[in-house]
Amino acid sequence: MVVRLFKWAIFFLIVGVLVAPDVPASTKLLTLVFGFFLAGVWLKRGFVRWTKSDVKAPAWDEIQSVSPVVPEPPFKGAGPIARAITDWFAKWPLSQAKKGDQDSFNAMGELYDIGTKHTPKNPVEAMRWYKAAVGGGDPAKADGPHYSKLRIAEMYEDGEGVARDLDQARRIYRTMPNYPSGMLHFAIAHLEGRGVPQDLVEAYRLLLTADRFYSMHPKSIKQIATDIQKHRENRRHIRVRELMEILEAHMSPTQLLEAKEAAREYWNAHR
Repeated sequence: MVVRLFKWAIFFLIVGVLVAPDVPASTKLLTLVFGFFLAGVWLKRGFVRWTKSDVKAPAWDEIQSVSPVVPEPPFKGAGPIARAITDWFAKWPLSQAKKGDQDSFNAMGELYDIGTKHTPKNPVEAMRWYKAAVGGGDPAKADGPHYSKLRIAEMYEDGEGVARDLDQARRIYRTMPNYPSGMLHFAIAHLEGRGVPQDLVEAYRLLLTADRFYSMHPKSIKQIATDIQKHRENRRHIRVRELMEILEAHMSPTQLLEAKEAAREYWNAHR
C-alpha cells in the first residue's frame, strides 16, 4: 500500500512539474525523461511478475488427492475495470432474453453461473436459463447451444442448482460423446459398473482420451483463479489423473497396452 502511494505521489509530482508555467524547459525535459525511465522500470517489473504468475496448473506430480467438491474462486475478470465491463455487458443479455433468443438464454445462464452485478451467482437460476436455452424440454433430445447442454449435464453430475442425478447426466452426455467431461463420467461408470458392464480397459481408454483433450490447452493458475469454467475443467482434469493412477495400480500390463492402443485408434479416427 505504501509503495503504491509513493508511486502515485511521484506521478502527480512529475505531472505538476510538466504543467507548471514557470518551470524552465530544460527541467521539464529532464523530468519527462525521468518519468519515462520510471514507467519503463515499473512496467518491466509488472510484466515479469505477470509472466511468472502464469505458470501452468496444476503440477500433477505434486497432487495426491482432491476433495469431491472444490470451492469455486470468486469471479474476478482481470481486475476492477474488466469486472465493471462484464457487469455493464450483463445488461445486454437481460434485454435480449425477453425476445426468446436461445443464445441470449445461454448467456443468461452463464451470467448467473459466474455472478455479476446484475445477475448474482445463483446455480438454480443458471440451470433454469440453460434449460430454456435448449428449449425447456428434455435436454438429451434438445437441439440448442452445446455449452448449455454441457453445463446441464455437469450440474446434474455435481448436484449444482439441482438434485444430483447421474442417470440424467449420462443421458445428456451420450449426445455429446466427444466432450472430456462426458468421457470422465463414462469412465467412472465403467469403473463402477454403473449402468454399463464393469470394464477397466474401456474406463482407462476414456480417461486417456479425456486427459489428451484437457492437456491440449493447459490452463494457467491465473485462469483458474479468475475463470469459473477453467476452474471446473481443472478440477475434472485432476480427477482424470487420479483415476488413471488408481487403474494403473490394478490393471495388468496387457490391459494397459490394450487400452492405450484403443485410445490411440480413437484419437486418430476422430482428430
